[in-house]
Amino acid sequence: MVERRVGVGARLICTFLPISSVLACLISWLRPLVVAKMNRPGVRLASRSRSNVLVLGFTRHHYETVLRPVVEHLISQNYDVNVVSDSPNLQTPGIPRQLFYIGAVAVAAKLFFLICRAFSYVAADCIRRSTTSSPGLFQQLYWIFWRDLPRIIRYVVVAERIFGAMPPKLVIAADDVDYKTRSFILVAKQANIPTLLIQQGLASVHYPEWLYLACSKVACMGDGAKAVLVDQGVSPEAITVTGPPGFDVLYGYTHRPRSGARKTVVFASQPFYEGAFASEEIYRRMTSDIVFALSHLDAKIVVKPHPSQAPGMLRGLCAAYPRLILAQPTDDIRTLIRDCDVFLSISSTSMLEALYCGRVVISVDYPGSGIDPIYTESGATLVARSAEDLRRLLDISLQPFLVERLLDRKKEARRKLLHDFVHIPDGRATERVVGVIGNEINA
Repeated sequence: MVERRVGVGARLICTFLPISSVLACLISWLRPLVVAKMNRPGVRLASRSRSNVLVLGFTRHHYETVLRPVVEHLISQNYDVNVVSDSPNLQTPGIPRQLFYIGAVAVAAKLFFLICRAFSYVAADCIRRSTTSSPGLFQQLYWIFWRDLPRIIRYVVVAERIFGAMPPKLVIAADDVDYKTRSFILVAKQANIPTLLIQQGLASVHYPEWLYLACSKVACMGDGAKAVLVDQGVSPEAITVTGPPGFDVLYGYTHRPRSGARKTVVFASQPFYEGAFASEEIYRRMTSDIVFALSHLDAKIVVKPHPSQAPGMLRGLCAAYPRLILAQPTDDIRTLIRDCDVFLSISSTSMLEALYCGRVVISVDYPGSGIDPIYTESGATLVARSAEDLRRLLDISLQPFLVERLLDRKKEARRKLLHDFVHIPDGRATERVVGVIGNEINA
């Protein structure tokens, strides 16, 4: 009886949804998914026959800073590489667009009907099991079935179409926690296609994503990062320490004090995330204090928003100080690091990049901030615990004689942190990652 009533419920749900609205939703879900085509003279993907590697470039920042050097190196080694992305401006080796559109709307429509049916099944079961009415429960069901699953559908459909038409020997990603990439990874897993995650950010016991790793192999940034992954349940056999390929472009840009030249200070901001900071109030206070301290320096000051951060807050803070240069969120932080003397942030992977280049690095960590202590406990950076500390350290960092003494005193701590989280700073991490890819393909 329950199953019969549920079936009726599913039909009612679909009947009362306006058909035109359903079609509009389906089209809007599918239309943004685009694959960029290779825009490079002389490159013909059809001529590459050594292997088939699919790279997931849905997050543009991750693609540009982690995956692009790997893709370019693979192409130079005559690998058959395709990159799937929903960014129309990404210049990459692409996949024929027809794979995305032929029949995809019909498949998505069937899946949409199944969502309606699944929603009615779960809702009926909850009603049967619940002794009291629970509005919160139905709100959660609404978010799951009418927001989250429709977002995922299009990527599952496209993944299955791509894997069916041109099954890769390996799927590569830089982060498997966003729903687009994870959809592809899970479809690949079902199809027994090997997957490789190239670590793109810090690994910490305070970050839970490694507990839910979906990829079968990991190219890890360093030995310290590997220890964190193993501690969170990742098999040691699945991990190869390679170093971060995105850092290779920084190799050779070691710091050389420029006597008499006006100094440059870069502040790399971060967005507020629940769990990353103890509260939004302390996050705002630290950010505001940083901007205020920078405004009083006799130096060129560049404020760089994080790629995922809406620049409104920083724009408002910097508006009071015309001397401050507000960069674009999409600007390459590595270019700014190469050109700066002092690098300042709260807790960011870019601080490792600045240490890699030999820059003076100041980390801001007020008592009770709740941020990960990876930098502050390492001894590799100057640590500002208050607004007064911050102003004092900024003044010191602009004095060449004192800077040399600071760098020398922290030399061993900096070396150890880089070894733990960057491996060997020799500019050859990309080669090591490609070696891992070759082993996986030929296994």
